[in-house]
Amino acid sequence: MRDNVISLVRPLDDWMKKARAAMEEGEFLSATRFYRKALDIRHHPVILLEMAYAYFSLHSFETVEHLIWENLRAYPLDGEWCFLIALSAMNMGDHALARDALCAYLFIDPEGDHKDSAVSMLTTFPWKKTEPPPHGARAYAILRRHGNEIDRMLKAARMDPGGRCDARCASLLADRDPAWALHHVKLAQQKGVPRDCLVEVQLACMKSYHAMGHLQESRVAWERAGAACTEQSQVEDMVRAAIFCKEFDWAQELLDAWMHHIPCSAHLLRLYILLLEQRHMDEESAVMRKRLFYVDPWHPLRTQTHQQAEQTLQNKRSMICERLQPLCIAAREGDLEP
Repeated sequence: MRDNVISLVRPLDDWMKKARAAMEEGEFLSATRFYRKALDIRHHPVILLEMAYAYFSLHSFETVEHLIWENLRAYPLDGEWCFLIALSAMNMGDHALARDALCAYLFIDPEGDHKDSAVSMLTTFPWKKTEPPPHGARAYAILRRHGNEIDRMLKAARMDPGGRCDARCASLLADRDPAWALHHVKLAQQKGVPRDCLVEVQLACMKSYHAMGHLQESRVAWERAGAACTEQSQVEDMVRAAIFCKEFDWAQELLDAWMHHIPCSAHLLRLYILLLEQRHMDEESAVMRKRLFYVDPWHPLRTQTHQQAEQTLQNKRSMICERLQPLCIAAREGDLEP
């Protein structure tokens, strides 16, 4: 019996050491593989938590939510998981859930390692207290939909001597008022567009010109955005903008180029699947789902359409909210909210 226990512990310890070393070196994709090996040997909340942070580092927030759900099915909710729920919810755009999870964290573990971060997030984040949880929506989609965010940025732009706030206003307005968006592009250019806002400004131009029927100018802005790209997240924004404008050829052209450089990016694979769904290319979509399985085996898109995956995430989030509710009530009674 003792020999059997040792034979289990040794490989488990080896996989965990490899996973933690990979995390320290920033090799998050390799870390997820090592954590999965460890999880095959022993199902444990510590392994699930560390693996969830590895996927968080890969911006695979849907899989983070799956692992939260997986943990809650088997183990009690503790402070570390509450904090991770908050981080995941903020990145998924669900401000109400994030706020509840932070309050629950401070209730469970008021002197915990994340105390200062939790307090700071609760007191400085621009929470929208009256909004219902926008299940599964990305933060950028919330900013597009809600006028109060635009109002806030317009006020900030009037006081901002630089072009950053005007650049953000242009991006927010591009989907609803192209002419007004282009006005803020000009203001941003007059004040000076910060380097990290160049892509955002050009995509605002691209969408605004496209909505106004100026397709040549839209394509020029798209190409300028591409020339200014320095990060993968900016490429993802470009792909989403092209899909939004139904310029599927532009999106595929960009994805094909980047997939050659980043063959294991789960985020780009998900965008590629979305594009192929929009083009009704079922066989190609199936191939991409198989590639996604090797990179992110828990992601719902590997077996579902985007609509089905969204429903799956909403169902899991409902369970997470149910588990948090008693803690949130207790936290509010303790007046933990700012």
